[in-house]
Parts: sequence; C-alpha cells; structure tokens
Amino acid sequence: MNGRDTHIPGSPIEPDIPPRAVTPLHLHPPALAAVAAGLVLHRGAPDELRLVVGVGFCSTYTTFSTAVVDVVRLVQRGRAVAGALYAVGGLLAAGTAAGAGLVFAGM
Repeated sequence: MNGRDTHIPGSPIEPDIPPRAVTPLHLHPPALAAVAAGLVLHRGAPDELRLVVGVGFCSTYTTFSTAVVDVVRLVQRGRAVAGALYAVGGLLAAGTAAGAGLVFAGM
C-alpha cells in the first residue's frame, strides 16, 4: 500500500484538499505565548506568567503535531509541494502570530 489512496476516516485532510480546517488553530499558542512574554518584557509582569502561559498552557494546547501528520500525509499522497508549502506557510504564520503577540503586549 503506497498511502496515496488511503483515507483515514475522521482525518482532518481529504486526499485532494490541504488541511485548512485546523490551520487557524496553529496560530493561537504562539500568539498567546508571545503576549505573555511581552507582558513580562514590556509591562513588568512576573516571569511566572510567561512560564505558566507559555510553557504550561501553550505547550499542551499546540496542534503542531497535527500539522506534522498533515504534512506527512500530503507527502505520502504524492503532494510533496503542497506539504512543503503547508509546513513553511504554517511556520511563517506562527512566527507572524508570535510577532503580533509581542507587539500587542508592548502597546
């Protein structure tokens, strides 16, 4: 079995559709962690806030493992370019969300 014609019921992606439904969920944790870090850096909030929110909450809230599975499934289905674009686009979007979180906290 080559994986290209295999669809797992309940999978967030269909064989011919990029995994769009879960993509916005990838942006919340880096933005929230950056807001917490920005409050510590710019507003004098206790460092424990960054640790609790960034490490404690956001590390359990992330969906990056789902993103990796989606990329692998795209590649297994012969859609390597879509998988690479999804991976790079997700990283760029997460970095942008984190930057926006820092800017927001510094306002």
